[in-house]
This record gives sequence, structure tokens and C-alpha cells, in this order.
Amino acid sequence: MKRVKTLFSIAILLLFLSTLCLANGLNLNSLGTRALTMGGAFIGLADDFSTIYWNPAGIAQFDKKYLSFYGTDIIPYGAFKFVRTYPGAGPVTLVDTETQTKHYLSGLAAYYHPVSDKIVAGLGIYVPAGLGTEWNGQAFILIQNNNPNINWNSRIGLVTIAPAVAYKVNDKIHLGTSLNINYGMFDLKRHAGILPPLSCS
Repeated sequence: MKRVKTLFSIAILLLFLSTLCLANGLNLNSLGTRALTMGGAFIGLADDFSTIYWNPAGIAQFDKKYLSFYGTDIIPYGAFKFVRTYPGAGPVTLVDTETQTKHYLSGLAAYYHPVSDKIVAGLGIYVPAGLGTEWNGQAFILIQNNNPNINWNSRIGLVTIAPAVAYKVNDKIHLGTSLNINYGMFDLKRHAGILPPLSCS
């Protein structure tokens, strides 16, 4: 009996282990207006349409069909200045530029459908992570071997489709699960430096 309890405890710990993997530095943590105003402290509450992202067990609270969406526009800004000091000439500014204005749309759409008094099914489509930048390539021409055709931009994004189901054990205990189907994208373009000439022997 003790061995069964130990195995059960290990299995439960492994189920929750993935929540400790916080390697996504571009995680938006802002899906849902209410969750955004609370700084992302929404997992324990999770009582509006964004619950499919924060805590699928919250779906069990819905007693009627529910369709809603949330959208946001992220406009990142960055500046870059590169100064090199040459002997006898002093400091020379090679690059002094800012990122181009770009819009990166994000959001969440969710639909919930009560199957019975205790079971609620749901489907969510959302963007939990994403961002990017784009620079004017002409501004970097002095450090890219005078090639004006080199692009300087980056883009990363993740789109999740999440079917979910929740069961209402009683008014205080809800169980829920979701299957996250993720589609990721990553694009990076920049100058890789001046390559030495190839030599054949």
C-alpha cells in the first residue's frame, strides 16, 4: 500500500512539473482584460472567458453557452547606437537608429458549452507568446560591408488551439484539463559578419 501511495504522489508531481518550466521569455501573460489588470495573478480565480488559458478547471463554472474574445496590439520600440574609436580619429558613430513601427497582434477567443449540470466543454484559440522587431537596414550599412540589401528583423510567435473539458465535483472543487496544440514560428535576419575568402589547396 505504501508503494502505491509513493507512485501516486510521484505521478501527481510529474503532472505539475511542466508549470515550473518558465523558459519562455516572450510569454505575454496578459490574455484577458481582467487578468491583465491583475498582473497575471489569475490562476486561482479564473472565472471569466480567459479561464481556458489560466486554469481549465474554471470552465466548470459556466452554466450557459459563452463566446467571447480579447485582443491586443503590441508595438515594441528599441534604439541602437554603435560608436567605434579609431586611433587618431577619435570616436566615430557607425550606427544610430531606432526600430521601425510594427504591430504585433495578440489575443484569445473562447467558446464554452455546458454538456450537463456538471460537465462543460470548451475550445480556445490564443497567442500566449509573440513579439518581433524590424530595423532600417540602411542604418547598418557601415557595419555590413556596404551591402544595402541585408535585412535586420526578428519575429517569434506561438498560436495555441486548446480543446478542454471540466467537471464540477461540487461548488468548491472543479477538475479540468485541456489539450494544447501549439504552432510556433521563428524568423531572424541579420548580418552575420564578413566571411574570410575561401582558399583551395
